[in-house]
Amino acid sequence: MQETKVGDLPVLLVEVTGTYVGGMGGGPVGPERPSYMLLGAIADGPDAKWFFRAVGPRATLEAQRSAFDRMIRSLKRGQTTS
Repeated sequence: MQETKVGDLPVLLVEVTGTYVGGMGGGPVGPERPSYMLLGAIADGPDAKWFFRAVGPRATLEAQRSAFDRMIRSLKRGQTTS
């Protein structure tokens, strides 16, 4: 884990590698998928915490790491409405 700032937003970056056995939303657990990776970020926004994640084969995510990083680095605080 790594804490950073994007503009004035605190962001926690997470990277995990290993065997993926998860499912979505409490559904059934899928088959084991070795050599998988998760790239994630949690941005502490003014209204809520915003979660971003990419899960897939490690080779695929390694190749797309810079695109994920660019997406996270492009975050900006939204306009507040009165």
